[in-house]
Amino acid sequence: MCHTLADHGQSWTVGKPGYTGGNECQAALLGDGSIMLNVRNDHERFRAVVVTKDLGQTWQPHPTSRNTLIESNCNGSLLRFDYERRGEKQRVLNFANPHSQKGRTHHTVQVSFDDGLTWPDSHHWLLDEGRGAGCPSLTRIDRDHVGIVYEGSQSHLVFEKLPLIDLLKPTRRHASRDIWQREVPDQRSRQRER
Repeated sequence: MCHTLADHGQSWTVGKPGYTGGNECQAALLGDGSIMLNVRNDHERFRAVVVTKDLGQTWQPHPTSRNTLIESNCNGSLLRFDYERRGEKQRVLNFANPHSQKGRTHHTVQVSFDDGLTWPDSHHWLLDEGRGAGCPSLTRIDRDHVGIVYEGSQSHLVFEKLPLIDLLKPTRRHASRDIWQREVPDQRSRQRER
């Protein structure tokens, strides 16, 4: 369900449910004015993604729904980031979650340049390979930085400040398929055993 406003908070509209069987959704305004919901999907190991063009009165599955963004059944975070490049207005979607279907490992930020139709492997930023609770939250810090808070493998709460310029370039910290599919032992349980 989505609560929306179109008049600077004077009145609110309550939309209809966009997806059944999920929770912990994130919303982003797309370039065409529609609203995307990115939903934790309790039925399978892919995110559900739906879009509305009428402030939540009707919803349509996005082409990537339940087939593109993998997950370990954990909260994810979605953030539209508007910026200027060479005097031209641009936008990207950033998505963060434990990028694995096997457990809450491989905490990753991904970038889409086309309103979520594709999430190029070259723009997957691996933050933490180890097992943690995940539950990321992205925010815009300023015109040049994205902030993320998540529960990682080395600490219960991690904050990182990511330069937008680094997220826009192909990265060497990318989470390739062979990396995010490998098993990662639970470091916290090993530490407790000592």
